[in-house]
Amino acid sequence: MIPAEIRKLMDSHLQTARETESEAAAEANLSIFMGYIGYAVARGDITQAQHSNEFMAVRLVREQRANARRAKVAA
Repeated sequence: MIPAEIRKLMDSHLQTARETESEAAAEANLSIFMGYIGYAVARGDITQAQHSNEFMAVRLVREQRANARRAKVAA
């Protein structure tokens, strides 16, 4: 299990990636998030299956951002 303090940091980076206007800032925050989940696997805090679930959050944020960009272009 990922320690609560680390989980809060991870969630903060994911939220920032979701809400920022800057693509560079979003990708930087997603990279940090992915680093945390990689570290959690290495420490044994989460399993490979849980790692996959966490990575799906990254894919979801990227898709949400892409949808938002497409909606702006279409408007």
